[in-house]
Amino acid sequence: MTDDPATTEPTPAAPSVAPARPWDDWPWERILAWAGLLVVAACCAFVFFQLRPELLFRDTTPSGGDTAAHVWWPAYLRDHLLPWRLAGWSPDFYAGFPAGQFYFPVPALLIVGLDIVLPYNVAFKLITALGPILLPLAAYIFARGIRAPRPTPAAFAVAATAFLFFTGDQGSTSAAQSIAFNQHIMGGTLASTLAGEFSFTIALACALLFFGTFAYSLRTGKRMWLPAVFLAATVMSHLVVGIFLAMGALVIWLGSRPMKALGRAVAIGGVGVALSAVWLFPLLATLGYTTDMRYGAITQYNDYLFPSNLFGVHGGAPWEWGAYALIAIAAFGAIIEKQRSTFQLVMLASLAGLAFRSWERIQSTTVWNLRLLPFWYLCVFLLMATGVAELLRGAAWLVGRATQWWQDAPEDPDPESPVVDDLEPDPRYAGSRERPRRLFTPATMGAACLVALTVACSVVVLIGIRDNEAFLPDWISWNYRGYQDTVGDAHAGPKSYAEYQAFIDTAAKLPAGRLLWEGNQQLDAYGSPLALMLLPYWTHGRITSMEGVYYEASATTPYHFITTSTIDGPGNASNAVGGIAYGSSADFSTRGVPYLELLGVRYLAVHSAEAKASATADGRLRLVATVPDLDGKAPSGWDIFEVRDAPVVAPLQYQPVVVDHLSAADEKACRARVLQTGIKADGLQIHDWQDCIGVPWFSDVSHLDRPLVADGPSSWQHLGSEEALTASKRSLPAVTVSRIHSTDDTVSFHVSRVGVPVYVKTSFFPNWQVDGATGPYRATPNFMVVVPTSKDVTLRYATTTTEWVGRATTGAGVLGVLTLALLPIWRRRRSRVGTVLGTEHDHDPEQSSGRGRGPVPEGLADRSERDHTDEE
Repeated sequence: MTDDPATTEPTPAAPSVAPARPWDDWPWERILAWAGLLVVAACCAFVFFQLRPELLFRDTTPSGGDTAAHVWWPAYLRDHLLPWRLAGWSPDFYAGFPAGQFYFPVPALLIVGLDIVLPYNVAFKLITALGPILLPLAAYIFARGIRAPRPTPAAFAVAATAFLFFTGDQGSTSAAQSIAFNQHIMGGTLASTLAGEFSFTIALACALLFFGTFAYSLRTGKRMWLPAVFLAATVMSHLVVGIFLAMGALVIWLGSRPMKALGRAVAIGGVGVALSAVWLFPLLATLGYTTDMRYGAITQYNDYLFPSNLFGVHGGAPWEWGAYALIAIAAFGAIIEKQRSTFQLVMLASLAGLAFRSWERIQSTTVWNLRLLPFWYLCVFLLMATGVAELLRGAAWLVGRATQWWQDAPEDPDPESPVVDDLEPDPRYAGSRERPRRLFTPATMGAACLVALTVACSVVVLIGIRDNEAFLPDWISWNYRGYQDTVGDAHAGPKSYAEYQAFIDTAAKLPAGRLLWEGNQQLDAYGSPLALMLLPYWTHGRITSMEGVYYEASATTPYHFITTSTIDGPGNASNAVGGIAYGSSADFSTRGVPYLELLGVRYLAVHSAEAKASATADGRLRLVATVPDLDGKAPSGWDIFEVRDAPVVAPLQYQPVVVDHLSAADEKACRARVLQTGIKADGLQIHDWQDCIGVPWFSDVSHLDRPLVADGPSSWQHLGSEEALTASKRSLPAVTVSRIHSTDDTVSFHVSRVGVPVYVKTSFFPNWQVDGATGPYRATPNFMVVVPTSKDVTLRYATTTTEWVGRATTGAGVLGVLTLALLPIWRRRRSRVGTVLGTEHDHDPEQSSGRGRGPVPEGLADRSERDHTDEE
């Protein structure tokens, strides 16, 4: 039976289109996420534009600080070592040194790769800028990885930007200026990057990327290949930052479910170390052949750990927020809300501070504790940012509460309006899932307030940074305008490029050989006091420089600086290596010239009046070229002298003495010699070859005609280091050395008779092997002695077993990365195949999801699965 249409009341049709979603139904969490990404993009763009892209893309050779000399390394790697080596021999500095063995390949590889599509100078500049540009993004990913609540990730990006522009102590006292100088070169900041520590900043960004991806992978088991790659990139960009990475990895692992995540952590760490083995293993195996510069350990701990300008005492920088208060707020919020991310950051900051404070007590390393300071500063900035984020979250909460109070306040009813039951459904929504909502709810207002405050606070800080950049614009302009800049701008003056180019052109016309040049801060007129370190770069290896920027990378370094102390005019010698007794310009004739002959230095270039006069008066030197003063300021022109008797391979007058052991008395004596130089006894490390053998022998010119060696035939004298210096000398038969020829990694020559030891003035390193002779034996100061068994002898720089093991391990690391990347795909495919074949999920679904306890309540399910699901 049907109803009578006349008596049936029509039912209102449901609206075909749902009404517009009210404001409180907006995806505020996603909006806040996009706001955070906008802040990150703004920070990265801000840094990029502060570095002046119009200069970054100018094809000029970057100058300034150590950066001016680092230009050499990527080009040498590209032209002489790749594709078969990341490290190899170079004759360009210190009478030869293992190029790339103790310096970092990743930044150089990035430059070489970018050089494929861009001019070399532009590629170099862009990679020096990469670390600062990447750091805000890396800090954001770090915060997201440890699940810091929004807007903390955005605040991390702003804090990392503020850290970049940290310029050190702003005090005017000499102590404050010394602290500020060290803070400029410590690493990580923009000032340090411009000073030449761009590898450190790249490594620091990679470390933060590792932290974020490592935390995510430990929690979810996904993308484990990514933190492994970032681990290798960090270690191979700067080994010291690897210390910070190890601290962070430990903290993050402990902050996860340690036992459950142990296998994942081991897999990531093992693959990451394996990837870096091609460079890391040879480095660790040969650390004993580096030079300890003995930079004095920082002991004014409070002045460095709690610098005044971090706490709002000096200056007006925008990040001087009152760190104590902000960190206290961050800690309070972490306790109230049980924020694991903040606890992890506090632990990381504590480890960084303790490492800096106690590092000088570690006797097994020569790492300067100043290098650990940036990690503490960065963590302090991030903790301050956490405090700011808590304030923003609190402000948003207060706005939400105020909105709730306003909506709950009673209103005077209108007597003429009908009473409406709030529970009565609105007929406009009949047939629709939509429910009526108020326009301004507490959640809506709180979320909108948080978005607005995040963006506004970020903009205010970035504007403040721009208005308080101190000296950085001058430094940026000086570096990136390049050597070729003869005009300058409002920030930096012009360079004396014409005179610098005249020196390079004059040297390039000379026969090939080593050149030692007189230094001084006056050379900064060319673009850097280290400008002449690029002699082999400009002359394509024809003229090599005795001094290079990689001081620690050669065990010959101390003897070079002892030599310059006797050659340079008063006040011009740097005396860079600590713990050594240096000479003076008064020793030019008695010690300086014999040192030049011993080191195989063919040319001496001097600019001071004193050095010119001394060189002119010495008959063992011959003037071969001059460079006039073209700019009317110091250095006032150059004289280039040839050393008459300085072959790179020479016969010996007396038989070498083997020092094959050091007695307790020997070690006591060499320790006493080091302490006499005024160096502190606390934390002092004695290096057997340098302190007990090489330096004592080199300091007395009467020893120079008979080298001491680390090994040799049983027929030679075998004595302790102190006895060897005073032992009687045994004459050798005369021998003639001819047809000397050197390449990048070989030295060959002809001798008139065999069986008589020959002195090879090329720096010793374990890779050297010899054909046609026995040896090579390490000889003082850091050269080689061979005993020819054939009249034609060739030394070649070979590949060691450690290097082959490193290469094989890196190959295994690449396979490990592929395995970590493909394993999840294989598991998903296996799971799908199992489902199709009916071998999986053939039991009670409830037992599968709820482990036999019935369905999991919705809220608990979200909470329990949070650690196992992918995140945005």
